[in-house]
Formats: sequence, structure tokens, C-alpha cells
Amino acid sequence: MEQIFSGLMMGSFYALIALGFVLVYKATEVLNFAQGELMMIGPFLAVALISTLKIPLFLAVIIAILLTAFLGFILDRVVIRSMVGQSLLAVVLASLAISIILKSIAAIIWGHEIMGFPGFFPTPRSM
Repeated sequence: MEQIFSGLMMGSFYALIALGFVLVYKATEVLNFAQGELMMIGPFLAVALISTLKIPLFLAVIIAILLTAFLGFILDRVVIRSMVGQSLLAVVLASLAISIILKSIAAIIWGHEIMGFPGFFPTPRSM
């Protein structure tokens, strides 16, 4: 049963990512390959807010969503919209550059180690 729910959850994540690609492409006619990195920044921001500023989990998630949306908006306005009228290759390369920059910034700030995200629900203590 656990495997079924885990598979459904992972499938839902992949469906949301695919939906994001389709929505961005239909709205802007641009392939944005930095979308995954924007999705990576959100949880990193939430964990940083929880661990450094001691913000409660639900508030940290909301703030991280807002900050990530703001970052996406700024990247769209500054980089992607300025590429309108350029060749498809130039736009794809710009989105790949954004992807590499976001990955590098995340690696500099948070490192390459695997980080755990705090659970939303309390877990029973082991005896």
C-alpha cells in the first residue's frame, strides 16, 4: 500500500512539472529549462527559513512559495521577456544559463549534501 501511495505522489509531482512546462510554453512560447531549478529553490528557502530564522513550518512554506514566485517573475521579466524576437536557440540557451546559475547559487549557499525537509506531521518517538 505504501508503494502505491508513494508512486501516486511521485507521479503527481511529475505531472505538475509537465503541466508547468506546458503552461509556460503556451503562455510565452518559450521553452524554460530553468523551471526545475526554480522548483528546487523553493524547498531550500523553506528549510533555510525554518533552520536559521526559526519560522514555523507552514509560514516558512508560504513565504518560500511567495519568494520563489517573485524570483520566477523577475527572471521572466528580466531575461525571458527580453529574448522575445530572438532565435529559439538563443532563448533555450538563456534558460539553460539560468538553470546553471541557479544550481550554482544553491550549491554555494546550501552545499551538495542531502538535506531533510521537516515533516508536516509529528512522528511518534522511538522507544
